Amino acid sequence: MAEPVAFRYRAFISYSHADTAWAKWLHRGLESFRIDKDLAGRETATGTVPKSLRPVFRDRDDFTAGHSLTDQTLAALDASAALIVLCSPAAARSKYVTEEIRLFKTRHPERPVIPLIVGGTPGDPDTECFPPSLKYKLDDQGRITDEPVEMLAADAREAGDGKQLALAKVIAGLLGVSSDDIFRRAERDRRRKGRVRNGIAAVLALLVVLASGSAVYAWQQLKTNEAFLTATLKTTTEIVNTAVSQAETFGVPRKATLALLSKAEGLFDNMALLGRPTPELRFQKAWMLIQFARNYEALGDTTKQNTRSDAALEIMTNLAPSAPDNTEYQMLFAPR
Repeated sequence: MAEPVAFRYRAFISYSHADTAWAKWLHRGLESFRIDKDLAGRETATGTVPKSLRPVFRDRDDFTAGHSLTDQTLAALDASAALIVLCSPAAARSKYVTEEIRLFKTRHPERPVIPLIVGGTPGDPDTECFPPSLKYKLDDQGRITDEPVEMLAADAREAGDGKQLALAKVIAGLLGVSSDDIFRRAERDRRRKGRVRNGIAAVLALLVVLASGSAVYAWQQLKTNEAFLTATLKTTTEIVNTAVSQAETFGVPRKATLALLSKAEGLFDNMALLGRPTPELRFQKAWMLIQFARNYEALGDTTKQNTRSDAALEIMTNLAPSAPDNTEYQMLFAPR
């Protein structure tokens, strides 16, 4: 069979339904892995290092209606640059997993098959984790022989490599580079994400301090200086926008991000009440509400998104008639 010009999937994850949680963890880890610029484009034994490991095919989630399971499984296997097998006693007993491995090895013997142990013990008759088609070689007809395959498996168990090193080994196998190199890069990225999470936590802590009125001088300035108040609302809204956008990227729990938004919104409402309801302040409040609506949309809270959008629309609808001398408002908000 002729090789496809380009692979649709960087890898195909073969696993037993009993190991779904492991499959989700692996899928998330692979697709979120950052490939450094100095590594992307490098030529290795597995080909050119891509800019990203996305997309990775995870069976049972990627099927679409209107196609048979067998046809789509075969098509996905053919379109995958590598096969990753989650090895466990359940996988070793699974005819489905065994057949996926057998088909991939038969149809694409030149492509890598990467085993990842998530449970069981290799060679143990009671807890064997390697499926037969992975453990043994195939003959010319694609039948399983009794000749063992020599292989090095990543081991995600605590008693083995542990999750992070095992993930690094799988990524290294996909890219054709050393696992030590990948692990060092992953650790550096993990520390960077930790700094971002700490920064977001610091933003939340600052909002808590401000909301409590502890920053006495700042609050006094907000009460007496309208330009300072307007600029502060704009700047702090932008800071919160950045925190929310980075939170999803760097794994900050959604509950914590929603708490940040809620705290920020309460603070901003109190700040807005400090000034006179000038057109500029009302414009800033409408802009602030739009930003909060977008953030709530990103976090999946459509109720709060719609409430904030409606409030912003009401302010903007009334803004042009209340400021007839402001040509910018007339152009932006006048009825059409």
